Amino acid sequence: MAFLSNNHAVNPSVFKKLPYDSLNDITPLTIVGGVPIVLGVHPKAAARNVRELQALMKARPADLNYASSGNGTIFHLAAEVFLDAAQVSARHIPYKGVSPMAADLPSGQGEMGVLALGTAQPYIQSDALRVIGITGRTRMASLPGVPTIAEQGFTM
Repeated sequence: MAFLSNNHAVNPSVFKKLPYDSLNDITPLTIVGGVPIVLGVHPKAAARNVRELQALMKARPADLNYASSGNGTIFHLAAEVFLDAAQVSARHIPYKGVSPMAADLPSGQGEMGVLALGTAQPYIQSDALRVIGITGRTRMASLPGVPTIAEQGFTM
């Protein structure tokens, strides 16, 4: 038995050649769990919701950065999907993993980032990171006041 991460789905789009056929060599049996993904901003950012972030990014198209856990990671791709849905652009700052990225967001190195709730939780609790959207279809019980990105008018 093997557990696969989201990289299994991402890798065929990122790498020209893989040593396996991701569709034919592996048969999925079940989904064991999922990780809630959130859109977070620096706590002093002018944006308090996704629409305000979109407006800020449209007003300053060359000035804003977004952090990710690295090129081709699920968080990088989720941020790109958001930028596409919001019809905005930002400079990508890839980190070597989600932990360094999450630790740097509160310092203002990037105005926004997409990350797992579990990683973001300590920063949210200490008010070092503000979550303005959730990528899932429904709100999370642990963040009842944070609407989904879809609720805010963006299809991801």
